[in-house]
Formats: sequence, C-alpha cells, structure tokens
Amino acid sequence: MPFDKSTPGIMDEIKKLRSKLHKIGVLFVIIGLAYLIFSISTKSWQPTEATLISSSNNTYVQSDGGPSFRSRIGSGGSFSWPSVKYEYHFQDHKFQSSIMCVCVPIGLEAPLQKTVTAYVSPYYPALAVLVQGPHFLFSLLSFFIGGVCFFFSSVLGRYGKA
Repeated sequence: MPFDKSTPGIMDEIKKLRSKLHKIGVLFVIIGLAYLIFSISTKSWQPTEATLISSSNNTYVQSDGGPSFRSRIGSGGSFSWPSVKYEYHFQDHKFQSSIMCVCVPIGLEAPLQKTVTAYVSPYYPALAVLVQGPHFLFSLLSFFIGGVCFFFSSVLGRYGKA
C-alpha cells in the first residue's frame, strides 16, 4: 500500500488536488470550445477586397549553433511564420489589420498579390482575417489537456475511495 489513509490530512490533500485538476480540466475544455466556436464563426464573416501593404514569409532555420527552439524542430529544420499587413474598407470606414487567421500561422504562406480577400467580422469591423476557419490542432490540444486533467481527477477520486 503506497500510503496509510489514516495519516492526518492526506485525504484532504487528495480532495484538494482532485478539485484543482477538475477545475483546470474544465478551464481547458472551455478555452478549446470558445476557440473552436470563434474560429468557425469566421466562415460567416463578410468578404471584402483588401489591399496588401506588406507581406513576408519569415523562415526560421535551425543550425547546430542556432536558436533556442532547436530541440523542437531538430538540427537543420525550419518553419515559416508569415507576416502581413493589409487595409480594407467596410461600412464606409477604412481599417488596417495584420491578422492572418485565428490560428498559429506556422506553415501558411503570406499572400504575394496586391489585392486579397479579407473576411470581416460584421459585429466588430476592425477585426478581419485572410484565412477563414479553425486551426484544429489548438482545439485538440486543449481538449486533450482537459481530458488528462479529468482522467487524473477521476483516478484520485477512485484512489481516495479504495
């Protein structure tokens, strides 16, 4: 037996930890759902013509003596992080934005043409994106973290009853 349940306070500590894990799990699931709903809502945003002010594909290359993210992408690896700035007119107002998508834009290519389609939020026209829809990796990650927290909370609950 790993511990003696008669030890003063051990069951209280397990209950506290279980409660914290449950709250963290709920938080991650709520964040994942909110992100998923918000990013899917971009599919209904109104398209408008936008003029590209600047655009670049910043490629970060890893070498043996390179940046601190070496362990994540491996020796000689690289990833692209697009940077854009565009302006658009919506409801007789002029706006500027640098938002590519409601996601982490790694792997997306910045547009090079002068005129692009921006998708504008009808409720907050200062918010626009160039790429619609969700980035499912973020949602899956937050649901996974929430699920792991729920799992361990459940295990602690069963362990406390044994």
